[in-house]
Amino acid sequence: MLYGAFAFGWGLLLLSTFLINHFDLFGLRQVWLQLLGKPYQPVPFRMPALYRYVRHPLYVGWLFTFWRRRP
Repeated sequence: MLYGAFAFGWGLLLLSTFLINHFDLFGLRQVWLQLLGKPYQPVPFRMPALYRYVRHPLYVGWLFTFWRRRP
């Protein structure tokens, strides 16, 4: 059950980053646009699927990922 929660946490983390534009979040889009010589245009604000129900799905994903029983 704990391994399932661990896997769910990582899956939620990955899904959450792609919902809010994974490449812009980690700066990859900015670098790519700079290499192409194009100006950076900010991504418009939106609230995709999970963000309508949970304020911070990334934090919830981290919580499930690192939640473990102390010995």
